[in-house]
Parts: sequence; structure tokens; C-alpha cells
Amino acid sequence: MGIKDYRIGVYVRVAHKDDEALKRQEEYVLSYCKYRDYPDVVKVYRDNGKSGTTENRPAYKRLLKDVRDGKINVILVVNFERLTRQPVYFFHKMIDYIIKKKLIVIAVNQSPLSDEELFNLRFMSFCSYAKKELENGGVE
Repeated sequence: MGIKDYRIGVYVRVAHKDDEALKRQEEYVLSYCKYRDYPDVVKVYRDNGKSGTTENRPAYKRLLKDVRDGKINVILVVNFERLTRQPVYFFHKMIDYIIKKKLIVIAVNQSPLSDEELFNLRFMSFCSYAKKELENGGVE
């Protein structure tokens, strides 16, 4: 998938209500999009005062629905922890979209490689980790 094919959803989240911190995250990610010459962002999803350990976040739910509906194929966050504090569950839930629909998650502060190379590398690392955990009796 080339950059011109990106349909970008930006997700920002803070655990404790903080309008300024949320705004700073959003500005940072949007400036990254401009710097990388990405297409216009389709939508910005904001969860203010929501923990990343739960899926009970309204904007997060809308983001995942838009991924499922094909409106978004790239998720941009400042770092992966803003998206979820439960990466194993996230990847398990989204694996069909990651593999079949080529969903890319870009963590701006964690991206030294090209977006797809980095995401593929992380995803393969995750798969390897998950396989070892399952062979050892699962994650506690």
C-alpha cells in the first residue's frame, strides 16, 4: 500500500482529563502527517480521561468501527500506549484487518523505519512473542 492510499485516523488519549495534553498530542501527530506529506486525515478520535487498559472508550470504539467499515486503513498515535495498554488483545482482535486489509498502526515516536516496515516488524515480533507465551501456558 502506498502513502496515497492511506485513509488516516488519528487517535489521541489521556487517562486523566487534560484538554491541553490531548491538544498537544493531536497537534504533534498532525504535524507529523504534514511532515511526511500524508494525505488529509479522515478523522481525529479523542478520548479525554479514559484509561488505555479498557476498551470502554467512545472514540476508540468509533475508530475500530471505522477500521471494520473500511473508512480507515492507517491509525496514527503518538505512541502505541496511547492506543492500548493491552497490545496482545488489540492484535488478536484486529489480526484479520492487519493481515487481510493491510491495516497499519503508526506510532509517531516509535517509527525509525518506514511505516509499513516498522509495523510489519513489530507485528512479526508480537506473533513470535504470542506463540512463545501460548507454548508456555499463556499470559498471566
